[in-house]
Amino acid sequence: MTASQRSVPEAGKSAVPPTDAPEHAPPGGGMPEPASRTREAPSANGDPQALRRYLFLFFTTFITVIFVVIIFNTMRQFDDVTLLVNSRMGLPLAQRAAALIDGDAFEKLARTLDPQDPFYEETRLKLLRIKQESACLYLYTMAPYTANVHLFIIDGSAEPGDEAFSPLGSEEPLYGYDDAYFRTFATKEPQFSKIHSQITWGVLISTYVPIFNSSGDMVGIVGCDFDASDIRNRIFFHTFRQMLLLCLFLLIGFYLYRLLLGAVTRQNLMLQEMHDKALAASEAKNAFLTRTSHEIRTPMNAIIGMSELAQREACPPEALEYIAGIRNAGANLLGIINDILDFAGIESGTLRIHPAPYETASLLYDALAVTRIRAEEKSLTPLRDISPDIPRSMVGDAGRIRQILLNLLSNAVKYTDAGFVKFTARATPGAGDEVRLTFVVEDSGIGIKEVDMPRLFGEFARFDEKRGGGTESTGLGLSIARSLCRAMGGDITARSEYGKGSVFTAELTQTVYDRRPMGDISGTAAKRAERQQAGFIAPEAELLVVDDLPANLLVAEGLLAPYRVRVTACANGREAVDLVRARSFDLVLMDHMMPVMDGVEATRAVRAQSEERCRTVPVVALTANAVSGMREMFLANGFNDFLAKPIDVRELDAVLARWIPAGKRREVPPEQDAASAADPGPAAARSRSDPGPIAAGEDSLPQPRPEAERECPDPTPAESLPSPRKHDAEM
Repeated sequence: MTASQRSVPEAGKSAVPPTDAPEHAPPGGGMPEPASRTREAPSANGDPQALRRYLFLFFTTFITVIFVVIIFNTMRQFDDVTLLVNSRMGLPLAQRAAALIDGDAFEKLARTLDPQDPFYEETRLKLLRIKQESACLYLYTMAPYTANVHLFIIDGSAEPGDEAFSPLGSEEPLYGYDDAYFRTFATKEPQFSKIHSQITWGVLISTYVPIFNSSGDMVGIVGCDFDASDIRNRIFFHTFRQMLLLCLFLLIGFYLYRLLLGAVTRQNLMLQEMHDKALAASEAKNAFLTRTSHEIRTPMNAIIGMSELAQREACPPEALEYIAGIRNAGANLLGIINDILDFAGIESGTLRIHPAPYETASLLYDALAVTRIRAEEKSLTPLRDISPDIPRSMVGDAGRIRQILLNLLSNAVKYTDAGFVKFTARATPGAGDEVRLTFVVEDSGIGIKEVDMPRLFGEFARFDEKRGGGTESTGLGLSIARSLCRAMGGDITARSEYGKGSVFTAELTQTVYDRRPMGDISGTAAKRAERQQAGFIAPEAELLVVDDLPANLLVAEGLLAPYRVRVTACANGREAVDLVRARSFDLVLMDHMMPVMDGVEATRAVRAQSEERCRTVPVVALTANAVSGMREMFLANGFNDFLAKPIDVRELDAVLARWIPAGKRREVPPEQDAASAADPGPAAARSRSDPGPIAAGEDSLPQPRPEAERECPDPTPAESLPSPRKHDAEM
């Protein structure tokens, strides 16, 4: 029996065939990751080819992991069987045989190699009897001879002459012997081998026990081998059955994979088609809203603007009442249009908050002044509890905050027939420069039924219209107000008792700009009254107004008349480009949609000119396209500012003050103010009249367009805007 016949490497090392594991596998096993980047699962509407690659990678990785697990379990089974056989069978037999051998006699026999020694035959028979009484295949002894060769001494595996018998002194080279054999000599303790294959002797499991002489020196070993071919065959059969079942499952899985892939591909195509349709519908809706905004707000600009100019003229009281009715109806319609555009922006996710510094007192005064007249007309008691410790100036979207407050206050007045409307404002310090504003609007009105409360902030929600007076409304106000609050890090909540009144609480977060206390807002009215006598004129300023509708040009010229500016008008962008190249203007008011060349193309053409004045002349977008995102579009295309139609006189005043050079602006002489007060001619009337398109006393109040409220880059605080009506200042 040779060394190569009795030993093989341990299982799990060279005996295990290498697997086709994917590259870049993680050290701990599991699903491998590509070296370049981590793959991400494609979305439902992603590329079908990417989905196929992802599923194929997952499928291949899954198969590889299963095969590795099966092979690993097979090796573990071999190890477990080896340990079981050696510990329960091999070790007891080898120790029993070693106990029957006289170590000193064995040492002498290993030196003399005399087959006539009675000890040899006597011990051989004892070992043969032990072998025959057990399931042992080979039972033998060996002793060292040279460094690389050991000798068989006593073989109890068979009778002399049998093929399995090794005579006394048979040499056995040590190269290729199993590790357990060498560990026995090294440790002088029993050792077990793993299942190993021998060319001559078959598949074996071996146990080795040392032999000691009377001096305690190790003089040889007892080897006990068991036939492991049947065990190996059973394990291999079990593994083969597992592999066969795995292949069957893989075939089924591959079939299901093909079905799933086909279903997912069809679903992806359907989702992609739906996505394309939704995108096209969204683009069509945006185009429709843009066109609708332009087509509706353009005539509204003429209606409200002409009404504004007509009210400045000396007309009979009846005519002024009719004009006020026209203007108020236009303002109501404008408010509905604004609600619809805001709702569309919120729904599409394009509504943006544009922060800028503003004066807190002026903001609150505006909101209260607008609704006070209607409250007084209904004999309601307007109450307010405003903390004077609120910071004087903050950074936020003043237009949107005013829109929220106007909605809550106008609703409170609308649905209250008797009693009071109370407004409360508080500020709570937050983290860093932030402050938490809390506005509470309480009324003693009709209240809201409990069954209607869950739908209160829904879209197009209207309740108790008969008791509410049936006023014009879209039912979008509260929904829009809540969305705006949430966009500013807050929310709106409500509690109500039907027949007794309601309480609405709006909270939002702002950044402090000036920490000094705001004080009492009552002083705001006096400040506005003072500023009412301190307008400016700019007779040397050159302005270019570009609009394709003569009515809009007439309105613009009329609104600019109080400022005494020199106005040049043209009807399209091509004419505007020629005029800017030929003359020097201090400000250009440019419409958007015009024939021949629109406002965006014209502004690009102006900026592309080589003259320095063309590249630096301020251009303000004067447009009816007030949908969300238009302001950013104009600024990105060379415009300096944005002014929405219908033109709000306060916004126009802020734009003119911002862009007309300070050297060309002059204060109105006091004697002219006195003359204007005594004889309000057209020019004087224009400079002293109500600056806004909002008519006091109306139920449905148009909310200011936020894009026109924030004319940066040099933000003008809300307090610096012109005053509204003189009677509003009495609050």
